Amino acid sequence: MPAIKKSWPRIRPTKNGAGIESWEVDLRPHGKRKYYPTKQEAEDAAHMARVQRERGNVVLVRVLKKSWPRVRASKNGAGVESWVVDLRPHGKRKYYPSRQEAETAAHVARAQRERGKGLLTSAVFSKRQILDAQAAFNLLKDTNVTLTEAVGDYLDRHHSSEALSQNS
Repeated sequence: MPAIKKSWPRIRPTKNGAGIESWEVDLRPHGKRKYYPTKQEAEDAAHMARVQRERGNVVLVRVLKKSWPRVRASKNGAGVESWVVDLRPHGKRKYYPSRQEAETAAHVARAQRERGKGLLTSAVFSKRQILDAQAAFNLLKDTNVTLTEAVGDYLDRHHSSEALSQNS
């Protein structure tokens, strides 16, 4: 296999037609150009592409569209115009009455994604753990007790009763 230049793939800042900044990772001639919302994500993707290429693997890099989340005009069945923020694949479509509100919501979603909010749950916890935590929060919602306090109280009572049974 021929040696790959250290500078492959090329990373550079870019803007889409709406003026939203993103980072381009140019995987040519082994792949396509891919776009990421943050420089760190682009550098991580470029590093993974380099590693995969050196191992002789096909270059597979997760793609985020150039202008995530997409903001566009829309009309409902009655002909009323609204603005749509398309948060897929990380969320659902959300509708706003004005373009300014939609752009603000898109900016907030972009910032949250850059900080990793909403992504840690799927990376750190299993689906079952997430559902279990949701059920626990539902049980505690009408009380002034946090999940941490409830678990701490349970562990205190459980371990103290366990210690008493061992001493008997």
